[in-house]
Amino acid sequence: MFDAAHRAASAEVKQISQEFLAEKGITPQRPMTLAESTELLERVRFSQTPALTAYRNALADYMINFRRLGIDEDFEFRFEPPEGR
Repeated sequence: MFDAAHRAASAEVKQISQEFLAEKGITPQRPMTLAESTELLERVRFSQTPALTAYRNALADYMINFRRLGIDEDFEFRFEPPEGR
């Protein structure tokens, strides 16, 4: 269903998440806090792993092409943080 770049990026997110859970000792008995969930999302967002960098670049190219076609209002909305909507 997903292309190779998407699968590779998803695998990187899984790896980052598993390492984070182990590092923080997060288990079903010790659930993740709101602050920890924010930290995990930031780690993924700013990760410089090759797969995530390549996928972000592919998404950026996709957005540029949408703008060239004049289709950007709804597309940009989805990429704004919740407080910016």
